[in-house]
Amino acid sequence: MEEKETLENESVQETSSNQNETEKIEEVMKSSEVEESTSTTEETVNSEDGKKKKKKNKRVKTIVISSVLSVFFLLAGTIGGYFLYNTLNPASNTITQALGDILSEKEKNEIKKSIENDSVLSSYQDKSHMLVNYSLELEADSKYSMILTKGVAKATSVVTVEQKIQSATLRTPDCIFNENISSSSFVETANRYYDRKDNKIEAYECKNSSQWPSATSIYYTYDEYIDKFGKLLSGRYYCIKDESKKTIKDKFLTLSEDEFKNSKEEKKYPINGILIYAIGKNTVKSSSIEKIDDGYKITLKLKSSGESYYSVQMKSTGGLATYPAFKEESNNLVFVIDKNLRLVSSVFEDSYDANLGFMSAPTSQILTQYYFHSDTDSFNGKQIKVPDMSNVQFDGYSLLPKEE
Repeated sequence: MEEKETLENESVQETSSNQNETEKIEEVMKSSEVEESTSTTEETVNSEDGKKKKKKNKRVKTIVISSVLSVFFLLAGTIGGYFLYNTLNPASNTITQALGDILSEKEKNEIKKSIENDSVLSSYQDKSHMLVNYSLELEADSKYSMILTKGVAKATSVVTVEQKIQSATLRTPDCIFNENISSSSFVETANRYYDRKDNKIEAYECKNSSQWPSATSIYYTYDEYIDKFGKLLSGRYYCIKDESKKTIKDKFLTLSEDEFKNSKEEKKYPINGILIYAIGKNTVKSSSIEKIDDGYKITLKLKSSGESYYSVQMKSTGGLATYPAFKEESNNLVFVIDKNLRLVSSVFEDSYDANLGFMSAPTSQILTQYYFHSDTDSFNGKQIKVPDMSNVQFDGYSLLPKEE
């Protein structure tokens, strides 16, 4: 509180100082106008003296105008600096899409054998990203699954703004539910999405969760949702490549594996929607794996193409003017998986420049996710239901580990 009051006092003092400077400048300018008027009168009486006075008044006006501009740029220096930064460091408004790998049956069987033979570490030391893909496939195959996320993003410009993030995704046979809540001293959002697997997503996009019970729904078709957020909420779905689309080329085909196999489309492919990142041999820059108690820890660094879907999502949810410019090798994805290669938790770290149009702020983000899966609607002994809009508190958060 003391720091906040100090900042407010400093802001008041700065505003007062700027007002005083402006008043002084106005007085000088008025004085300058009077002198200029006097100069004009004297010029008709004495041509030679008038020229000298005119030159003198012109000099005074130049000083005044320079002073005005100096104060203006002092007040607008921050924003001007951002415009200058954006001019010298133009952000890209395009992305290079890359698909994550979908393992073949042969690759899956080889991984299963390595689990049985306890040779996971030795067999996948240089290609541990395949184990992550295997884990994502297991998650997509789960009848019931849930992901809980907590995190924070810090943007640094004149001051550091901290954005707190909390989200949940619950996947059931009949419905996929997602909510995400974000708050800082400047902005708040609270959104809920329901995918009842009928080719559209019911959305409630509000300022805070207290507005949910009275909120009016809007609807996205699957393709509209893909265009805006990058990926659908489904654990697995199928698309065809549409070159006419400007960003993500995925055009929704079906949720059914059988329909996918029977489709005559030539440019068809599956998408794993568990993570927004695209993980595969063409998107992973480096990887490592180590044995830990009851499982493994895998660390990945992605190329920028591995964050293509994430870029689309962040541009929409963060209100950015362009796609975020991820810093080279700034991402760090750490997965904890159990001995059967089921996802337990993950920590994602990213650094990027967030371009809001009028400013560009270096931003760092860290998200921690926890994964749950079951054959029923109970996780760790607790039944979790898809909430309706009258229930603003999602029960799943009760399963988050207690903060130390």
